[in-house]
Amino acid sequence: MTSEESHGRKITLGIALFLAVPPLLILIVLLLTGAAASRIPWFQLVLPVVMAFLLFKGYTWARAYIAFSSCAGALLLMLGPLLRGSLLFALLSLPFAAAYVAAAVILWKSKAVEAYFDRQTHSRDALLSLSDHDGV
Repeated sequence: MTSEESHGRKITLGIALFLAVPPLLILIVLLLTGAAASRIPWFQLVLPVVMAFLLFKGYTWARAYIAFSSCAGALLLMLGPLLRGSLLFALLSLPFAAAYVAAAVILWKSKAVEAYFDRQTHSRDALLSLSDHDGV
């Protein structure tokens, strides 16, 4: 792995943790407080963790999904309070929205992240091509 690919891996890991840790913490708090399993929003808590894992594994479609959903989430995070007329909550949401947009831009524009994803894609393609030959 080149230094650029290694740097891209570290960036990707940081973004994956940024996306996966909050839902995991929420799940732990819900379980520790004795919330009924039927009342826990499992899909909302597990999907970001799974997508963060797939992002770290280098799946390009996960990269695109997370970049898009981070921007959409940032937009909704800002529009919700503004449409309710709560300027204070909109201002409090601004740093979180900026972090989501920054993560999306870094995922999409970083040459190091792109090099890491190219390596991961190439590695998976090489494994597939070796298994396609059936010993020939």
